[in-house]
Amino acid sequence: MVRFQKFFPFGFAAVALVCGALSAFAAKPLPTDDRGRPIYRADAIFVKLESESASAAAKALPRGFGDRELDAICRNLGVDRIEPAFKTRSVKAGGNLPDLSRIYRVSLPVGEDVRRAAALFGTRPEVEYAEPVPIYYADETPNDQHYAVQSFLPQIMAEAAWDVHKGEDGPEIIDGIADSGVDWQHEDLVDNIFQNLGEDADGDGSVIELSGNTWVFDPDDVNGVYDDGNGYTDDFVGWNFWNDSEEQVNDPVDPSGHGTHVAGLAGATTNNDLGVASISWNVRIMATSASNSESDGSIDQGLACVAYLAENGADVINMSRGGPGTSQVHRDVMDFATGLGSILVAAAGNESTSAIHYPSGAPNVISVAAVGSTDRKTSYSNYGLSVDIATPGGSGINGLMSTIPGDGYARESGTSMASPVTAGVF
Repeated sequence: MVRFQKFFPFGFAAVALVCGALSAFAAKPLPTDDRGRPIYRADAIFVKLESESASAAAKALPRGFGDRELDAICRNLGVDRIEPAFKTRSVKAGGNLPDLSRIYRVSLPVGEDVRRAAALFGTRPEVEYAEPVPIYYADETPNDQHYAVQSFLPQIMAEAAWDVHKGEDGPEIIDGIADSGVDWQHEDLVDNIFQNLGEDADGDGSVIELSGNTWVFDPDDVNGVYDDGNGYTDDFVGWNFWNDSEEQVNDPVDPSGHGTHVAGLAGATTNNDLGVASISWNVRIMATSASNSESDGSIDQGLACVAYLAENGADVINMSRGGPGTSQVHRDVMDFATGLGSILVAAAGNESTSAIHYPSGAPNVISVAAVGSTDRKTSYSNYGLSVDIATPGGSGINGLMSTIPGDGYARESGTSMASPVTAGVF
């Protein structure tokens, strides 16, 4: 707010003197916030008149206030328009309410300094105060159908983070899922599924397409050749390292649903009017399947998944799996992946113990424990020196909502859920 002592008794002389004294304002850029966005509008100010001046203004709008000195300032500034800032009906509601009817929005020409203009009006006794018009920016809240029940995202202050950066600009970031597989055709995942354009044999810029109501591999790209030279034939969206036919194939199907739930937490398509939101708005999911319908929940080909994901460009690799066993091969694969530049993120385990759990306990792997809605450790989460970070993982009926095969959604809890949230942040 700009306010000066009211010591100028003569209107035109006062205007001339103040204009000269405040001319330095014109050379200064308007202030910005820490993201470089303007704090005030560059083309308008608010002016609130004293009550005795408001009645004349009502008759003089839209080009003046009906006051000689104030209108001289308007002409000096090249004011385009004056209009009531608010259309209220509460003036007579009570003496304790601010009288918004005396506040006017004064439109200024481009290039006029709004601080100078506010200062000019603020010198006049007819003006209660004058100030620039602040600009406020929307706090980003996605429109996904189930966002209202995804309390873990506000818990980690995702909305505040999205106001700074949503990951929607810049290079494509690939989040590899080393899990039971991913229903890559899921309505809330398919737009964020990584497409290996090295296998785009027909050169149309896509390796998947919609056939009726079903997403399929582009038939013109299915040629039985590893066009990208990586040794995996037609690996359009990832790879299946252990499918029901016991052959390595290019469809990383998810027999258990675990990997699809994990994938949705790491990279469901945010702000698409469907399903759930994920922390990142730009991540691409590279899918691998490491178990089949007879695996009894085990992820037996997880190391092969990690090696494939790292070598094929995954920036982050999530491993929502683990156990107490480790080996030199395990350590070699982790070192191989990190050496290629992948960030490795893994669930700390659900045994409520401080014993070291693998792969999360391995060097260079980020171990993720789970906290509940109050940011305290959940009853099931592992803990201890091998844990690097804690993220909401859900508990009881308050599991984390995410995708499941067949365009479905469900709640699940565990460090398996906390880990992909962390991977999405990375």
